Amino acid sequence: MPQRWNLSFVWLALVVAWPVVGCVSPADGGTPDWPSVQPDGSLVLVSGGYGYELADVVLVDAQRTPEPGDIVQYDDRLNDSDCYSFGPGQYLAKVIALPGESVEFQKCSFSAGGFAGTMDCGPELWPRTQGVYWGAEWFEDVAGGTLTVPEGELLADRWIGQECRQFGTESRVGSRFTIKSDALIGVVLKKLGHDDRIQEYLEGIVY
Repeated sequence: MPQRWNLSFVWLALVVAWPVVGCVSPADGGTPDWPSVQPDGSLVLVSGGYGYELADVVLVDAQRTPEPGDIVQYDDRLNDSDCYSFGPGQYLAKVIALPGESVEFQKCSFSAGGFAGTMDCGPELWPRTQGVYWGAEWFEDVAGGTLTVPEGELLADRWIGQECRQFGTESRVGSRFTIKSDALIGVVLKKLGHDDRIQEYLEGIVY
């Protein structure tokens, strides 16, 4: 049976030899290091959308201040929009409004500054506009109303998940439509390539 240090050496060699990843997949099925922005600005996507696919290698600007129309990647957990959800925890969204801008909500859509946002809607679905966390506030229903994007947050072009908060002894689950600045990973600028090996690994993860 191989000694522990021999296995460690083999694994270290694999990591060093793996190009442009920021995400490693141990052969023994251990927990990987989740993708992060590399010194050259590259990042392996763990979720797709907006013309990008799982395991695309993209160029990300982590210092750039997002503007309406920018595609950003954010951390779902840091954004407190991952209540009852399973998934990679890093998602893409398009920014459609900045702090201080007005957002008009309808039953199945919302708009701000000439941009439109969407949400799942239908008779079999719980209305996304009922029970909404907006900044530090709670709204029973925002359909037909106008809200202002909170400071330190950006409006996404879609319903992005649910947040769980505790109110005394009561736990409330509410819709989220905004991305906190602290949850931003960066603005996605362009595709650099694709990593088939990382794609195979990520597709094998069961959430």
